[in-house]
Amino acid sequence: MSWAVMIQPETRNFIVSSQPWKIKFQGIFIPIFKEMIHMTIAWAYCRFSSDHQREEFIDAQIRAIRDYRVRNRITLDKIYRDEARSATTDDRPSFQQIFSDIKEYPCDLVIVHKLDRFSRDRYDSAFYKRKLKERGIRLVSVLE
Repeated sequence: MSWAVMIQPETRNFIVSSQPWKIKFQGIFIPIFKEMIHMTIAWAYCRFSSDHQREEFIDAQIRAIRDYRVRNRITLDKIYRDEARSATTDDRPSFQQIFSDIKEYPCDLVIVHKLDRFSRDRYDSAFYKRKLKERGIRLVSVLE
């Protein structure tokens, strides 16, 4: 049995079927399918907080996030990194870039190693989690 697969970039859906219908569009036959499978798109956010920690700390976070991604069949689209930045403030360039990017490039999840990598300030944590939620984006921790 052969299977046909088509990707809809605007909705990030894979369309999979063993029985495609075909329509003609600009002289080309295009398969149209019955079953749809949504492709989950995620971004990763990693950081370490002081000069005493090393880049290997972020590398370990990325490895854990990639393992989580594989286990859960998630597509990891972007990795944001802040080095020697405290999570007690939101003054972190890559952290702020996430919230600029979600306006133009939607994703389904933001994955962090631990929630304290996202924010240690209660107000900031609630504020930015709400911003994600307003756009339908979930914050997921690999370890918590």
